[in-house]
Amino acid sequence: MLVWIFSFIFVIGFVLCASSAIPETAEALKTFLFIVLPSVFPLCVLSDWLVRTGAFRLTGRLFAPLMKPLFGVSGTGALSIMTGLIGSYPTAAKTTAQLYKNGEITYEEALKLSAFTNNAGPLFIIGVLGTNMLRSTTLGVILWCIHVTASLLTGILMGKFYRNRHTSLNRKPIPLVEVKKQNPFLLLSSSIASAMETMIPVCGTVLFFASLCAMIEAIQMKELQSVGNLLSMFLEMTTGCQTVDKLSLTSLSEASALLTRCCLFSGVVSWGGCSVHMQTIYIFSQNGLPCSRYLIGKIFHTIIAVGLTGLVMWLYI
Repeated sequence: MLVWIFSFIFVIGFVLCASSAIPETAEALKTFLFIVLPSVFPLCVLSDWLVRTGAFRLTGRLFAPLMKPLFGVSGTGALSIMTGLIGSYPTAAKTTAQLYKNGEITYEEALKLSAFTNNAGPLFIIGVLGTNMLRSTTLGVILWCIHVTASLLTGILMGKFYRNRHTSLNRKPIPLVEVKKQNPFLLLSSSIASAMETMIPVCGTVLFFASLCAMIEAIQMKELQSVGNLLSMFLEMTTGCQTVDKLSLTSLSEASALLTRCCLFSGVVSWGGCSVHMQTIYIFSQNGLPCSRYLIGKIFHTIIAVGLTGLVMWLYI
């Protein structure tokens, strides 16, 4: 019944607000094609290829001494952390799911990695937020460093909290000898195809939530403007950041306005939005992984990131 009501309201709202919803959806498609796809697709291909060929195991051996004490996972999980730091939503989720599917990490390790590795990328934070919205590449770099730090702190906290939990559903990894028998270039073709399959639901969720945010913005009354702004920040990351960029903070001093804007930006990109969560949940569900630990991790990540941003910006200003 609830699904029917939501669908009915969405259809009616889309028809009534078509003049603003359609252009916003088209703009979201351009954002996907020119920002999301170029920043996510190559790393999705590369991480998938590393897993398929077994080449990632060298990375696992190098980082093994750090992974267990800090995050409570084996060195194999380093690939998810690396793709999460230099990639963008949902590259790390795809990598974690692929590692679990191939039996390279256990069920419990996959849950721990899901809690903190799926992050916004430097291209979006530094380029879009810093250079375009804040008019400062330096601020973009600062926000990205805070984002990364908050992610790693979340991983350490989640690793400590769940350290004594039992490990279940262990899987036997594919022997490296069997992997080497396969042609790596054929595996690259398979990785490209797999990455494209991942991009389709990513594109769909971006367009859907962009149209939803456009309808919310079109129908909200002046008295409910703040509610509409909060919904936009909660639902979709790019639209949420655009909402923050348009906020009128004239009642605050220049320094206070900058601090507030940076904290809001940090919160929006760390949360990721329901659009990102739908993409991630789809990837995890396809590989038998729940999303509860992931969502808990995003809440912790958001709180830590906003707190660090407020402290750093107070010192910076």
